[in-house]
Amino acid sequence: MSIKQCRVNNRKQNNRIILNVCCLLLSIFMMGCQSTTRPDWYSNIAGNDIDYIYAVGDGRSLSSAKKSALSQINEQLWTQVSSSSAYIEQFKQVNDNQFSHQSAENRINTQSAEMIFTGIEFLQSAQDDAGFFVQARIKRENIKNQLKADLAAIEVRAQMILQQKAHQDLLIWWLANRTVDHLFRQYQVKVGVLSALDVTLVNKMTYLPQLATEVEKVRSSLLIRIVSDHRDRISIGVLQKQLALEGIATIEQTKPQITHTIIMKSNYRQSIVGDAFITTKFTDLITNNKNGKTLSKNEIISNANSLTNYKVSKDGAERHFSERMVEMGIWQSLGFSNI
Repeated sequence: MSIKQCRVNNRKQNNRIILNVCCLLLSIFMMGCQSTTRPDWYSNIAGNDIDYIYAVGDGRSLSSAKKSALSQINEQLWTQVSSSSAYIEQFKQVNDNQFSHQSAENRINTQSAEMIFTGIEFLQSAQDDAGFFVQARIKRENIKNQLKADLAAIEVRAQMILQQKAHQDLLIWWLANRTVDHLFRQYQVKVGVLSALDVTLVNKMTYLPQLATEVEKVRSSLLIRIVSDHRDRISIGVLQKQLALEGIATIEQTKPQITHTIIMKSNYRQSIVGDAFITTKFTDLITNNKNGKTLSKNEIISNANSLTNYKVSKDGAERHFSERMVEMGIWQSLGFSNI
């Protein structure tokens, strides 16, 4: 093939490449310039309606467009909350059985506090090449009624939890309800919105503040005795520290105020493999109530090796036990798996 023919072929090949690139760029440009035709009602949202809250939403699918509209309803509600002088956040402070109030709506994350309401009407929908559009509304009265019912349900739940205390072991009851704060968060969210809509509808709570007080009182009354072998000093120290982090007092002596006992039984097995001194520690943890009834039990296996002697490997096995307890968490370590 001559040099001239090669040049001609190269020129044709380059032209084809340029043509393909131009087609690709043109298609991308056309896609980018694809018009989104929104319906007229999408831009004309009814505002300041005394009976309804209106919202619109869009998305790739009809479902996502509806979710977008629901989010808009929540945003409108939280806008009213933030601008309402009637709104005060009520939060837990156990002090003389009273609730403290403070103006701090920024404590609630509006995205994480998004609520789901019933009775939402989807009035219109449309679709174009880009996706879907919907218009929705909900009666303000529906929101008020649902929030009032939700707040009443929180009170009923708090009352039931208080009643259960008389029929349960105190440690079990406290473990099940120590995160009572989640009820307060639910209350804060709902009372905030309801206050913005109509502050006269917010009723004073009775059982929820009582529950907060009782949870704290029970925690303060717990005193756990730890019974163990003198060889487990490191393990005992970690157990005491983990319980202290939960606000639970511990003791090793006998006192009338003791409410529970944790028995730590350890079995050390030692062996030599090559030059290594290996210690495996089998630890049984048994939690009993004041009457000696077993509430939970668990076994933790830990091990370590040393090239020096058994004492070093034994200390290492205890440290491994401590690491496992911290990793598992104190209550799972003790066998309270359902807490």
